[in-house]
Amino acid sequence: MTAAELVCKLSECGYRFTLAGDNIILKHTGRDEPKADEVLPLVNELNQNKPAVIQYLKSKHPSTLFWDTNNDIERLKTDCAVAHNLLLDAHGLCCRALAVYRQTLGQLADARWYFGEARNRLAAEVACEEIQSYFKDLDGGKRKK
Repeated sequence: MTAAELVCKLSECGYRFTLAGDNIILKHTGRDEPKADEVLPLVNELNQNKPAVIQYLKSKHPSTLFWDTNNDIERLKTDCAVAHNLLLDAHGLCCRALAVYRQTLGQLADARWYFGEARNRLAAEVACEEIQSYFKDLDGGKRKK
């Protein structure tokens, strides 16, 4: 039996392959329990043709979900480090955005206070001018209409 046929038959039995250096690790991911009388002869033949099976898995059969664990672990470490740095950057940006938001709220509160003060002073001046004008009119014998 060829390497391709071995991989195909074991895949049909629910097995997936992992490459760890020169070792092939079989993992059953199927729903039903594998039948030992079907699987054992295939596994024995796989062991006898191990170099050919490894070559086949590396070159032709990505659908069996195999990995070269040494390279994948390093790639995973790198990807995790990149993701971690991106999360730290995002966290820093969120903290800066929150600080600007709080500063803006503080400035808005200050602006509202100054606006209220200006409104109160303007109202007091207008009232004062109206009262003075009213008394001026009374003093001159004229009444305001």
